[in-house]
Amino acid sequence: MRELANANSCVIVGRSADYVLRNHPCCINIFLHASMDARVARILERNDCGSREEAEQLAIKKNKLRAGYYNFYTDKEWGNSASYDLSIDSSSLSSDEVADIIIAYTKMRIAKYAAENA
Repeated sequence: MRELANANSCVIVGRSADYVLRNHPCCINIFLHASMDARVARILERNDCGSREEAEQLAIKKNKLRAGYYNFYTDKEWGNSASYDLSIDSSSLSSDEVADIIIAYTKMRIAKYAAENA
């Protein structure tokens, strides 16, 4: 992961990247979260489950696994806003709107980094 980040611009989803790349000067850590209703709706849209109850159980299970992995391998707590540069509630936004926010934030951070290191 460090090799990749040092060689190229990249996007790493999960894998405790914020912890692994904590000393990388250009690492931007983003946390996306949503209400249970929004998570269930997205799971059902992808046809990952057949019912609302199954989708809710899947959402709970996935977040429990993510938190367990992250909390075990880092000295942080998964989802704690102090670990992230940007946290977005995607409940009432489309994927494109979330992407637009992330792109705008990333452009600002890159410009600031470039100005500080010129």
